[in-house]
Amino acid sequence: MLPVAQRLTRSAKRGVCHTGAVRTVVIIGASTPIGQAALAIAATRRADYLIDGLTDDGAEPRQLAELCLEFTPLRVGITDDYAVGQFWGEREDISIDLGLVDWEVADLDVVGGPSAAVEVAGIASDIAVIGLTGDPGRAAAEAARTAGTPVILVPGEIASEGLQAVSESSLADVLLGRTDRGQ
Repeated sequence: MLPVAQRLTRSAKRGVCHTGAVRTVVIIGASTPIGQAALAIAATRRADYLIDGLTDDGAEPRQLAELCLEFTPLRVGITDDYAVGQFWGEREDISIDLGLVDWEVADLDVVGGPSAAVEVAGIASDIAVIGLTGDPGRAAAEAARTAGTPVILVPGEIASEGLQAVSESSLADVLLGRTDRGQ
């Protein structure tokens, strides 16, 4: 992964939208393989996707802070309450290291605790990428569907509930609209 300063510079140089319409995305489980793959696709097609929400467990607060500075989501969810303070500290340290002043750093709504994934998944958007498994993944998928957001990317274990399971290898096709989407 490139250092934050290089990624910020590269993403600022992106041009006109490739598809003609910017799609908003919520990624639940940013550190999961599916979440990482979705972020990689969004990073290479910055003009096509806006990341409206991200969740993570907070195990790597610096990495999450870097993602937030790069993608500027509206809301971030951290499922570990303790990691919320660490996240804010890392975000401030990175901003200082980059020489950014307060008005250059996007405002951010951070929610913490076990319900953070559900709160972020409830943001109405064009696509919800669910990388969590088990009950947290099911609850996040339900929150996204309740908000009217198509849930197209989920772990295989919860796909049987009327949701489409997508592998990392087919993720780009689904995000780019080259395959049918399940809801």
